Amino acid sequence: MTRVIGCPSGCQAIMDTGTTLLLGPSKEVAKIHSFISAGHSGYVVPCNARNILPDIVFTINNVDYPVPVRAYVLKVRARLVLGWTPHFCSCSESHSALT
Repeated sequence: MTRVIGCPSGCQAIMDTGTTLLLGPSKEVAKIHSFISAGHSGYVVPCNARNILPDIVFTINNVDYPVPVRAYVLKVRARLVLGWTPHFCSCSESHSALT
């Protein structure tokens, strides 16, 4: 069963292949972190996370793009952390330029 975690009415997105992080609106990233139950400021996940977390699917223009857990759970030193980062803001959050 599919569950919509964020942007139920749609939202803006940026596709950037030049980074290992997945960037998104802060409110929506917080919803993903909460869904995944990440600890320590919302980024650290249990060592078995790669075995239990689901793929996250982005739907863009009615086309599904699955993001496998190995793409959004990163090993940093001795920890596993989420690669979701609240970085860019949508027009509804702010009218300031991206930097």
